Amino acid sequence: MGCERCNGWMMPERRVGHSASDELILGVSWRCVNCGNVVDSVIIRNRAVRAVPAVPPA
Repeated sequence: MGCERCNGWMMPERRVGHSASDELILGVSWRCVNCGNVVDSVIIRNRAVRAVPAVPPA
């Protein structure tokens, strides 16, 4: 997997966090070893939503 910013090497990274209800969340993200760009499932989902216009042009 190549970085979208610099085309560098992306390395898997484990993430641990807590939700609003204090549940433990485990996940995997990808971090570029060159520029530090991070990509995970939430970032990908948000970028896909932003790519689709909310109101079709008239």
